[in-house]
Amino acid sequence: MSANEILVIVMFLGVCALLMGGFPVAFSLAGVALIFAGLGSLIGAFDISYLGFFPNRIFGIMTNEVLIAVPLFVFMGVMLERSKVAEELLDTLGMAFGSLPGGLGISVCVVGALLAASTGIVGATVVTMGLLSLPTMLRRGYDPSLACGSICASGTLGQIIPPSIVLVVLGDQISNAYQEAQRILGNYAPDPVSVGDLFAGALIPGFCLVGLYILYQVAIAILRPETSPPIPRGELTQGLTSREVGLKISRALVAPIVLIVSVLGSILAGIATPTEAAAMGAIGATLLGGLRMGGASGRPIYAATIGLVVLLVLAAFFDLRLGRDVVSNGDTVTMIIGAICCLLLTWGIVVSLWRVYRGGALHEVIQGTTKISAMVFGIVIGAQLFSLVFRGFGGDDLVHGFLVSLPGGVLGAMLAVMAIMFVMGFFLDFIEITFVVVPIVAPILLQMDINPVWLGVMIAVNLQTSFLTPPFGFALFYLRGVAPASVTTLQIYKGVVPFVTIQVLALVLLSFFPGLVTWLPKVIKENKTDLYLFFSGHGLASANGEDLFLLPYDGDPEILEYSSLMRNQIFNSIANLNPRSVTVFLDTCYSGATRSEEMLVAAKPIMIEVEQQEIPNNFTVFSASANNEIASVFKEAEHGLFSYFLMKGLEGEADTNNDQQITNGELIAFINKNVSRQANQTPQLVAGDASRIL
Repeated sequence: MSANEILVIVMFLGVCALLMGGFPVAFSLAGVALIFAGLGSLIGAFDISYLGFFPNRIFGIMTNEVLIAVPLFVFMGVMLERSKVAEELLDTLGMAFGSLPGGLGISVCVVGALLAASTGIVGATVVTMGLLSLPTMLRRGYDPSLACGSICASGTLGQIIPPSIVLVVLGDQISNAYQEAQRILGNYAPDPVSVGDLFAGALIPGFCLVGLYILYQVAIAILRPETSPPIPRGELTQGLTSREVGLKISRALVAPIVLIVSVLGSILAGIATPTEAAAMGAIGATLLGGLRMGGASGRPIYAATIGLVVLLVLAAFFDLRLGRDVVSNGDTVTMIIGAICCLLLTWGIVVSLWRVYRGGALHEVIQGTTKISAMVFGIVIGAQLFSLVFRGFGGDDLVHGFLVSLPGGVLGAMLAVMAIMFVMGFFLDFIEITFVVVPIVAPILLQMDINPVWLGVMIAVNLQTSFLTPPFGFALFYLRGVAPASVTTLQIYKGVVPFVTIQVLALVLLSFFPGLVTWLPKVIKENKTDLYLFFSGHGLASANGEDLFLLPYDGDPEILEYSSLMRNQIFNSIANLNPRSVTVFLDTCYSGATRSEEMLVAAKPIMIEVEQQEIPNNFTVFSASANNEIASVFKEAEHGLFSYFLMKGLEGEADTNNDQQITNGELIAFINKNVSRQANQTPQLVAGDASRIL
């Protein structure tokens, strides 16, 4: 074993030891990295110039728009915690389910899911439910272990059900790892993986986990009814009629459902990015806080809410840009309405902030948001330095060799990584694992053709167990701090074991049924967009006629690999985005022939017919010339005729029957008619329906 490998292993074990010892995460990561970088430099095992890349990495973090969502989601969660949403939900849903066997446990699971989808804050959820639900469950004869396990497990749903800070951070890490893996594989135009994809992928598994929790509660209530007895309905309703109970439940559900729809719905519908949706959620939480904490009229908050909804609708269907040269009368009216809505929204936000400030909660919200955000970004910076030094020692090659050498191929590597993360969850926090382990193992796994969204969700579900596994599970600490003295620590540990088992079972289900993760992101992406691609340059057939290259410019054959793009690769990459349709205009003045070996620009090119290439079904492809036409027969002035008449045709001149519509057939006929008059060139509709309207 070389000195580099020894230093890598010792460095990793050293940082794990410091973290388990309770040292601050950011300083442990950065400190260990600097110490080993200096030691490695002294013995010639580390090139100290690697540290010169560190400022660029920090700059990349600070300019990463995705990570702006972290403080915004934190602000939203802390503000909702102060708005007493959890208390009202627990009270009202207890009325709805409490009369059923295991009903209080079911209500805790449902409340945990609703809070997860609207706040995503684990600590606040566990503490709130521990203060409000645990005494009631114990007083009603619930088994202490079952009650504690239900609260801890339900409180951690905020880590897997979006919007979740874990998914935001993990999504950024997976995106970077996927791009790195694709570059190593030679794909320089990979399909993007976004936080929104991870949100969509985690939604079904998250609610499947809720369903498994509820099934467990029902099974325990049936098999061991003494552990979760029902409560007489009269005691729950406290004299209220069924109609009054229904109205109370509906009112309690309005706030979280509105936030879920506005934040999560806007992301999944493609209306807003996660960062934009987080900002909208922060505004919504502020308005809700002002409504709950102020005893005065709610008119400003309701007006602001209406203004926000109208603004979203206007932004989705109208062009609200002010700096345009031409603005129609209709757009002017729309902008005036938008300005009025902005004033209403500003009024509501100012009133809400004043009420929250007057209620003494604003200072706590800002302080809590600042502390959590500073912690996350401090860890991010420390992890970047650790990752840089780790790679400088060749640690990524060491891990790659280890995973590739495992028996079982991809399955063996995936099982090993999941097992390591699960064990590390007993001692380390999810943020530490996300920033230390994921950047090391994810690029290697993604090189094995693993779906990045599926991998991200698998890691997220696995990391969720870190909140429940003793001795360092944070949910256990949170509940221990608010639980009555009659509840022992052993009972809390015993109560979470079945729920950890359920989470492991969920991992197994996702392994056998990956469609639970990948189906929704695919459905959301597909059939949403019409793509139009225009390429102007040169076309070149390969020497064997099997491939067709697109070149932005001519050059030496030796740099063909770096200066050209394969048409099939471009088409397949676009098809993987699942657009509704793709229209491609190829103004390649040289199609289907190859030039001499000495120069791509040759006086006598060698004619090679390119083989028929398969084109995806939803593609329409216009080509400036046929396969047997070459650039040398074109005069300099004839280059670009296709583009010129393409633009003229799209402007309306191709509409020969004056029906205000242009079909593929009309466009290619117009282009062909005009181009063939002036050049020995035959534009073609290579693929697509001639009757399709552009």
